[in-house]
Amino acid sequence: DLEADCRCSGDQLHEIPRNISGNVRRLTIAEAAVTSLPADSLQPFSSSLTDFAMTNVRQLTEIEPGVFFNLTELRTIYIHRAPQLRHIAPTLFAVELRSLKI
Repeated sequence: DLEADCRCSGDQLHEIPRNISGNVRRLTIAEAAVTSLPADSLQPFSSSLTDFAMTNVRQLTEIEPGVFFNLTELRTIYIHRAPQLRHIAPTLFAVELRSLKI
């Protein structure tokens, strides 16, 4: 299988694109106008995603519980420069992430 790194950026980006390869290993969302990360937004990559990053997402206000559900290969989650994200639900990480490094 072909592995892919995907970096999506720009102020026209309001959500995680759904038209990218399902074999994405590393997904970076940067300098984007994303305001919310819905629970199903990463599911197209559930069997392949190892690294997820969001940086300079200044309008991000919410990460829905369940967004990391069933991401069996996920190792790293990096969220940086998201000043409007002021609350993370206690249940956000109430999922089994066997590969996550803390």
